[in-house]
Amino acid sequence: MRLNHYPRRLDVTNLRAVAGVSAAAVTLSQAATAVVALRSGRRDYADAVWGPGLAAVSLVSAVVGRGNAWRRWSLAVVSTGWAWLFARCVQKSTTWPELAEVARSVAPA
Repeated sequence: MRLNHYPRRLDVTNLRAVAGVSAAAVTLSQAATAVVALRSGRRDYADAVWGPGLAAVSLVSAVVGRGNAWRRWSLAVVSTGWAWLFARCVQKSTTWPELAEVARSVAPA
């Protein structure tokens, strides 16, 4: 545990690595979604991939990133859980006004 109070320097090399791998993961998921949408003739798949894309970024950040492992992985778990809930809500609602009602029915009390 770090006890001194001096500010840490930004690890630019690691930031670039995390940003690059995260961008690749999101690009891959969006491209796969576009292929499915074009083949099926539907255009409503893009909204459903936001949740898995967010989960991919949080998991990539936990795997590739450096720093406090407990903090990285706990944030990845929370972000992935929220992304799963968001994806479920988007897939169940047909219009955005319904999204709040679906979220209330899906979210744990």
